[in-house]
Amino acid sequence: MEAKKNGEESPASTVTLGEKVVISVTLDDDFSSLLNDNFYLSECLATNGENKESGQNPAYKEQLLVKKGCMIKLDDELEAAIEPVMDGQTLQFKQFAFRESSSFKVECEIRLGKKPSDERCKELRDGSSEDADLSGFAGRRRRSVAGMDKDSEFKESTGQLRIN
Repeated sequence: MEAKKNGEESPASTVTLGEKVVISVTLDDDFSSLLNDNFYLSECLATNGENKESGQNPAYKEQLLVKKGCMIKLDDELEAAIEPVMDGQTLQFKQFAFRESSSFKVECEIRLGKKPSDERCKELRDGSSEDADLSGFAGRRRRSVAGMDKDSEFKESTGQLRIN
């Protein structure tokens, strides 16, 4: 998974606040022909790069961006500031930072299969689905999914980005 500045081909290591960043998965030719578009960003979490240490590190900061393959419902002010867009395989937003931190990291789980439909994401965001709640306020929980084997989900990270 790579983080690229808008319009640039090479991965970014330093970004400026407010600059458009694109998070995407790049497949080599062998996997690209096998998977086509049968994968999506399932869960994406932005952090300040600090170690979480089981919730004991007060410097650790996080913001959930994508849950169950859908953009979560962000605070209105944050959404207006970062203008996030997600199409399943690509996540775009204006670079933001955590207070008192110049580091930024995005970690995403990649799931094999078709991304959820726009209607499904709307149901999850609105809370009109039984397994709803894309508010971003619920903690990250791991659940086993019936019929999914371990190899159908992968976790990737952009690595640490420096914010100017």
